[in-house]
Amino acid sequence: MLSALVKQTKAKRESKVRALTVQRSKVSRGEIIGAKTLLTAEMTEEVLRQRRSGLSVEQIAKAQGRTPHEVSKIIKNALQAIREEYSESLADVKDLELARLDELMEPFYKRAAKGDAFALDRIIKIMERRAKYLGIDSAQKLEHSGEVIKQYIGIDVSKV
Repeated sequence: MLSALVKQTKAKRESKVRALTVQRSKVSRGEIIGAKTLLTAEMTEEVLRQRRSGLSVEQIAKAQGRTPHEVSKIIKNALQAIREEYSESLADVKDLELARLDELMEPFYKRAAKGDAFALDRIIKIMERRAKYLGIDSAQKLEHSGEVIKQYIGIDVSKV
């Protein structure tokens, strides 16, 4: 089961690499994002570099000879592409980890069914980990017992 999932994940990743290669070649040739606006990968990288360095959208627009709306659109599209790339790779990692857990559980399952306490403990640990990956477990409520003391620096609390 794990090997099939690994092959599937590898195929997905290769497909994404091909798609990104095509997309990058289109961007390197220039992509129209507005009526008369040509956008290249280098321009996008420069806009993002300037934004990371703390420049405002208006400052970047002035430096690039673009409108603030165009710069905002460039930043928004670039960040969306980054989010999509990471969310897809995270989903692949999650699928792979779940498949690993399934494969790890197999040898213990029969032993646990026969009463092997160690195998049962491993099954429970694997199930707990699986539940965490899937978000099945509800949030745990933490309570504090004891006295809470508020301290304010430079303020006499008794006068407040």
